Amino acid sequence: MSGPRETGPMVCAVCLEPLNAFHVMSQDGAATTDVVYVHVLKVAHDHDPDPRPAAEHAEEDLTMFCDFCSSTQVKWAYRAGPIRVAVLNNEDQLEHVSGATIEWAACQRCAELIVRRAVPALVNRVISLGVPEDARATLTELYEAFFLTLEPGRRRIRQKRT
Repeated sequence: MSGPRETGPMVCAVCLEPLNAFHVMSQDGAATTDVVYVHVLKVAHDHDPDPRPAAEHAEEDLTMFCDFCSSTQVKWAYRAGPIRVAVLNNEDQLEHVSGATIEWAACQRCAELIVRRAVPALVNRVISLGVPEDARATLTELYEAFFLTLEPGRRRIRQKRT
């Protein structure tokens, strides 16, 4: 069986929020081609995710979140990755693999930290906004991988005017 297939950014057709893709694991711990989509923010939604390619929608119509601090005031897009994140269960067994996006959205404050390549400050910002302290090492590894694969330049994100 082949490994997980790459998918582009996906959004929910109902709320136009971005979705995370989790590759389902087989009994022997190998990634399958099956993908489960979940809303990015861990808040209650009144609907199940209805995945659609983000490219099918105008960027300014999408609800976007900073991929670092979850702010909805995104300003910049960076290209980095792909980065795979393995999620373990309580028995340290592989539960699923998440393929982090290749294009990362950032708010102005996080973008300032990205420009400075300030991993500790970026991690501190995210933790100060409510991410549990025990995620510090994981966030540090993730952001270090982001900077290792970061492509030069960035793109301004278009947002609808309110």
